[in-house]
Amino acid sequence: AGVSFGVLTLAVRAWRWNIILADIGRPLPVIRLLRVYAAAFFLGLVSPGRLGELVRVWMARDHATSLPSAAVSVVFDRIFDVVPTLLIAAAFSVSIGSGETSHVVAGVRVSLVVLLLISVLMLCFPRWLQSKVEHLAGSVLQRFGLREETEPLPSRPLSRRALLAA
Repeated sequence: AGVSFGVLTLAVRAWRWNIILADIGRPLPVIRLLRVYAAAFFLGLVSPGRLGELVRVWMARDHATSLPSAAVSVVFDRIFDVVPTLLIAAAFSVSIGSGETSHVVAGVRVSLVVLLLISVLMLCFPRWLQSKVEHLAGSVLQRFGLREETEPLPSRPLSRRALLAA
């Protein structure tokens, strides 16, 4: 039962990422989508850092309008992972320290609310975050010589409709 739930969760997360990817480029075919997402998830588990996310960007580059656009799709997918976690943490933080509230508990609550608000703002104003991520990814590619300085960064703006669908 646990393995089935894990596979189902992985498939739903891959489907959500494909919605975002389709909005800025072309969606991945289902079999390739599952392979890419599962491989990236596995690498994220067994490697230090978030190597799996970088692999996912690299493997999706042909379906986005550019490598920086593929990075945008992964960043927004990660935000969608963080928001529900923050909501659950904020809900449970209400029950922490019932009665007399310490400064640490109050600080945790405020931090959770601030992080949640920042995440929601990023989803409400996707073009700002998209431009920042594309600029950063383009700078990294240029620094490592993987992109010429004159190469344009073609990108389609990520729509709120796709974010709501995801």
